[in-house]
Amino acid sequence: MVIFASTYIRRFGPRFFPLGMVAFMGYFFAMFLSPQLPQLPALIAAAVAGALSAFVMRFVVLRDDPEGVLERGRRTLLAQVHGLLHAVRDVAEHPDSAQRRRELHNRSVRLNETSLMLENTVGQLDTSTRRAASCCGSASWTSSSRPRTCSPR
Repeated sequence: MVIFASTYIRRFGPRFFPLGMVAFMGYFFAMFLSPQLPQLPALIAAAVAGALSAFVMRFVVLRDDPEGVLERGRRTLLAQVHGLLHAVRDVAEHPDSAQRRRELHNRSVRLNETSLMLENTVGQLDTSTRRAASCCGSASWTSSSRPRTCSPR
């Protein structure tokens, strides 16, 4: 039952994956070590210390920055679009080149992967940032890196 619950909770995204992993590893070590009653306080103290240090690292030291990831992703997406356009031009100039067609396919796959990563990042943004991004439209993705302002709808 513990293994099922720890595996099930990991499906809720990156925030819950470590929680499921800790639950599974805790259960595994309990079954593997088979601690005696006098050993429990030391094991519990070690588990609490490990969980606290992981918590501090995840939520204090290495905080999520979806806005920063979105900005870097925007620049990456723009670079991927430019690369894809250059690959399309190369294929148009040399239509019989298998190597250039492969490069076009690879560029297309990279652009798709980048857009999927950005879609996931946009899902993590709070509603005010998401509202501002949606009212600016897709032109902000291809324009300069200057911040845009939007009037409320």
